[in-house]
Amino acid sequence: MSQFTKRVAAVAVGSLVLALAWGFVPSPVSGAANATLSVVYYYTSEVEKDFVQKMLDEYQQQHPGIKLDIQVTTQGKWPEIMATRAIAKQLPDVAMSVPQRVGVWAAAGLLQDGRNYLPKGLIEKYDPVRLLSDVYKDQIVGLPVSSTVRAVAYNADYFARAGITPPKKAEEAWTWDQLVDAAKKAKAASGAQYALQFEKPSFDGWLPFLYQAGGQMLSDDGARVVINSSQARRALEWTVGLHKDGTAAPGIIEGTEDPLRTFVSGLSTMWLATGNWMMVAIEPQMKFKWSFTFLPKDVRQATVVGGSDWIVFKGPHAREAWDLVLTLTGPKNMATWNTLQTSIPPRNDVQAKYAIKAELAPFFAEQARQMPKALQLQQLSPAYATSRDKLLQELGACVSGQSSPDQALAAMEKVLTNNLKK
Repeated sequence: MSQFTKRVAAVAVGSLVLALAWGFVPSPVSGAANATLSVVYYYTSEVEKDFVQKMLDEYQQQHPGIKLDIQVTTQGKWPEIMATRAIAKQLPDVAMSVPQRVGVWAAAGLLQDGRNYLPKGLIEKYDPVRLLSDVYKDQIVGLPVSSTVRAVAYNADYFARAGITPPKKAEEAWTWDQLVDAAKKAKAASGAQYALQFEKPSFDGWLPFLYQAGGQMLSDDGARVVINSSQARRALEWTVGLHKDGTAAPGIIEGTEDPLRTFVSGLSTMWLATGNWMMVAIEPQMKFKWSFTFLPKDVRQATVVGGSDWIVFKGPHAREAWDLVLTLTGPKNMATWNTLQTSIPPRNDVQAKYAIKAELAPFFAEQARQMPKALQLQQLSPAYATSRDKLLQELGACVSGQSSPDQALAAMEKVLTNNLKK
């Protein structure tokens, strides 16, 4: 962790620690009789879905006075469902969220400050940078349960046929040109249909390339939109060019093709910006040997660290809602969750033991350290949380040829500017 990041984290979290010590002494948390809690959660794999449901079932059995009204959805449909519930004024008491979406709910004043319900000493156990997603104006509005890191999955059999040895250290990461050359070489040696593929319909998954090129969404102080730059244009033109010349598998960013199927069936040689959370899905379906290497670099290295958080909305049962979140993010459940998902526990007193490629755990920790300080903060801003779906639409339109890079960047600039003003 850089000195800058440590200072940012200390400022954001330090006031919370002092607040807990100076008067926010938690009261015992216990479930009230005859309370109904509405819960919304998403899943990215059947393993995750089953485990979350199991945790919720066990909680309800252990708290007979609590009834859980549960709605489960996919991660892709989560924003639509939450927006619909907000319009209907039926927001849940507790919801799972990706870190990048917490800010918009917090900025709207809809989330419940949990400082009165947190056990003493809990905050110090969390990675201070990862906790930033749940910190808003000195309030704690949720808790992270897992951390994910974007990297590059590759077909090791294809690489072996081509005589390619991928980078083993972050300082040895390929440049964009070197990565593309390796992908093309592996394609030629293996007969794969595509040299590489991007992650999925996700602007988060494209952010590493924007920042690798030296671009940013916002200025360092977060006050101005700077995405319409020569650096961003370079990243966008690079992305579009790989699709135009057939190097990149089509339809992935636009959402018309399944990225998992494309990779595990051997249609592409490498999968850019996917991460550790997908290992549990890749392993049983993959027809070849496979592993991970570092994301490439242009003028600098960059990745995105994400994961899942549990957030609490304001409502009549704040104490019970926070009790549920503390259970879901407790050491035992967190360890099991991150073991099953091959993700990284955000608490320093919790460890995950991967059943799949346990040797990659140090690799993902090293890849996570390549996240630029600006990206660490800007992806958590309410302006980005509100903009990310529209930004993805503009990216997809550009990749599919419906707009030029200049038109896409101008549209992205407008979207971010409008939401920054709110």
